[in-house]
Amino acid sequence: MDDLMKAAAQRKIEQQRVEDRKIQRERQAEGDAFGDKEMFVTEAYKKQQLELKRLEEEEKLREGL
Repeated sequence: MDDLMKAAAQRKIEQQRVEDRKIQRERQAEGDAFGDKEMFVTEAYKKQQLELKRLEEEEKLREGL
């Protein structure tokens, strides 16, 4: 049961990474269409991005060992 929960959490993280990459590509495709607009980033989003980065680094360490 514990393995199922870990696998589900890992899939959720991977889905979030895919979504983030998709959004990044869309923003690059827009180019400077919204370059003059103010950009807002919430604290929750910042925390989420830091957590994803930390998990990626942990995964790289595990793969390296």
